[in-house]
Amino acid sequence: MEVYSVQVEYEGECPSDNWTNYTLWSTLEGAKRGLKQERNNILGSHSWLNNENCIEIDEDNHFYAYDDQDSYNITICKEKVHE
Repeated sequence: MEVYSVQVEYEGECPSDNWTNYTLWSTLEGAKRGLKQERNNILGSHSWLNNENCIEIDEDNHFYAYDDQDSYNITICKEKVHE
């Protein structure tokens, strides 16, 4: 059995602010929707990142945006689950 993990990594100006969050999805389509929702939440709450100078990768399975102080990296990974 396989599941998909949406991993959100945040790196701030201060290393102690860094965090990583994982959400598991049973389908790839669900994971893609989850990535898009995470992306929209980040851009909605950090509107200054929502421009072509800050968004480096914006695909179905990978999103990366950054500025001088913050960076957000969202990826989808396939995970094996033992039954």
